[in-house]
Amino acid sequence: MSKNGGKNRGWIFYPIAVLSALLFLLLKSNNIVRWIQAGFTIAGQEKEMEEARKNIERMDARLDGLENSLDSVETFARENFYFSDSSEDVYLTR
Repeated sequence: MSKNGGKNRGWIFYPIAVLSALLFLLLKSNNIVRWIQAGFTIAGQEKEMEEARKNIERMDARLDGLENSLDSVETFARENFYFSDSSEDVYLTR
């Protein structure tokens, strides 16, 4: 045994531990790279969900306007389905 009680062998423990941890995190099927990719995927999906919520709110507001106003229903029908009165001439241009 050495004079310092074997403390000079402790320096090799830390690189082996770090190397083992890195191998565990990078080579496992559920590795840190996959965690990061999953985080980006989740963030993208949450952004899409927020956009869908805003779109639903806009559609609900438009639907509420169509349900409560006869003028808005008439405007909607004229613009989207080319409805007209029998006394009106309609010209479509593209």
